Amino acid sequence: MIQPIQTLYFALSIVALIVMMFFPVALFADAQREVWFYLHHIVVKTAQQTTSVTIYVLMPVIVVVMLIALVSIFLFKHRKLQLRMAIYNVIMLVFLNIFCLYNIIMLAEKNHLDYRIKISALLPLISLIFTFLAWWNIRKDEKLVQSIDRLR
Repeated sequence: MIQPIQTLYFALSIVALIVMMFFPVALFADAQREVWFYLHHIVVKTAQQTTSVTIYVLMPVIVVVMLIALVSIFLFKHRKLQLRMAIYNVIMLVFLNIFCLYNIIMLAEKNHLDYRIKISALLPLISLIFTFLAWWNIRKDEKLVQSIDRLR
């Protein structure tokens, strides 16, 4: 049987990352242009034209994090492996948060632009919290099973 609370937390983590892929993470602006920073591309809007540049730096990390969370849902019979997978996911989400904020700040400083971080930039942090909550509940279940084994 799939454990419902861990499944819910992993599913919410995946949903947060999927939503993040479709919304801009930051907006950079000056008098001549606006630059919308998404995880998979950058859109530059000027008065004359709009250009889009595709970037593939963060997408593989997000896809791997989502796959690990999805696989972790179905590892309910192997709690120790599920715990390890959740820890790997937490580490990758910390990396994703740091790397995303680093790119935003460096892009703004390099091009001398004012920037506004959008609410979707917090979604990896929300995903990190959900993954940590899933890890916490898996650990609690493992401790419960170990205590029952001691009673036998």
